[in-house]
Amino acid sequence: MFIFTMALIVGGCAVNTVNTAPGVDMRGVDGTKYADDLAACQERARNGGWVQLGAPVSRCLEERGYTVTERRS
Repeated sequence: MFIFTMALIVGGCAVNTVNTAPGVDMRGVDGTKYADDLAACQERARNGGWVQLGAPVSRCLEERGYTVTERRS
């Protein structure tokens, strides 16, 4: 029972953080392009598996050239 409860807690946290945008240095960044990239990264994180560790949305944005200042997802 303990393992099942922990799985629900961890899974619930992972799902909720996908919708929370990380802090990004927006100097010189086109807001429309950022919004598109953020939506694409959030979708990729949602479809990437049950539990993802290590802030998948932040990693995705960094791969696209953004400077992440605060990892939240």
